[in-house]
Amino acid sequence: MLRSMLDVSKKDLSDIIHVNSRTLARRSILEFDESERLMRIAEAFQYALEVFESTDRARTWFRSPKKALGGNTPFEMCGSDIGAKEVNNLLGRIEHGVYS
Repeated sequence: MLRSMLDVSKKDLSDIIHVNSRTLARRSILEFDESERLMRIAEAFQYALEVFESTDRARTWFRSPKKALGGNTPFEMCGSDIGAKEVNNLLGRIEHGVYS
């Protein structure tokens, strides 16, 4: 479901959560750390949905490079805890009208 919401390939998602795409396809249950990374992406995307009030706008924002994130996409940044915090900080600034 998250993969379709984000409109990302299995490979892109598996790269971000650090699992081989074939392993991901075989498994029905993820390891704790893999689940944690997946939840981090889902939570950040949920925040983007709240800020942009549109799935298409949130998806476009989430998949586009941002200067404030060093030219990385929010999706890429969510591969680490620190990166996800930066994404959430940026969304907070956007939500409150602070130029970012």
